[in-house]
Amino acid sequence: MKSVERVLTQVPANDHVLIEAGTPLIKQFGLNVISEIRKIRPDSFIIADLKTLDTGNLEARMAANASADAVVVSGLAPVSTIEKFILEAKKTGIYSVIDMLNVEDPVALVKELASRGAAPPVLSSCTAQSMKKAVNTTGATSAQSRKLPVETSSLQPQAASGSMW
Repeated sequence: MKSVERVLTQVPANDHVLIEAGTPLIKQFGLNVISEIRKIRPDSFIIADLKTLDTGNLEARMAANASADAVVVSGLAPVSTIEKFILEAKKTGIYSVIDMLNVEDPVALVKELASRGAAPPVLSSCTAQSMKKAVNTTGATSAQSRKLPVETSSLQPQAASGSMW
């Protein structure tokens, strides 16, 4: 945990920095690591990369209770798990992100979730520079809604509603 603290204190204070509590970090220290990060960087946007595959509603709530601002579900999880995960994240007031790594048809998944009323606000496209490109199903880029920097030259059309950043 000392090395995590050292890194976090070296990152400049900036509202454009997203801090990801990665899967290995959470596996090593548990969800308490998010609260520890929050103590060091109280104003930061913290993403809990759980890569949830089951018990979607439970894990989304656990991340929210640990003070995460966003939580990640695996796009390989059953659609019902992803749906419950997204709805619970919304209930608790945090963002839900779908990790689309190895998902054969991300657009079909988004359409299925939308038909169930559970389209998430941000979908991670981990095959394209991790969080640098995302589909925001609300219409604005995630960067615009969170006032993050956007490089407009990298915007590309996407089959799902929303835009890429």
